[in-house]
Amino acid sequence: MARGMRKPLVFRFYYAFRDAKHGNLTALERLERRLFEELNLEYTGCTYTSFQKRMLESASFNSATLERGS
Repeated sequence: MARGMRKPLVFRFYYAFRDAKHGNLTALERLERRLFEELNLEYTGCTYTSFQKRMLESASFNSATLERGS
């Protein structure tokens, strides 16, 4: 994230996503909260879990559609 003439902020999400994949959301929530603060946006909770829920819902919808043959 560019911040004028200061050094850019770098958010490294790889390890946070890896930990979240295994059920530990602490690091991901901390990174997301910091990113939202820097962007002056309201943080409403872990976006990874809501993304994961949407993906699961989509997958179950797609598999149900495939089973019906539609």
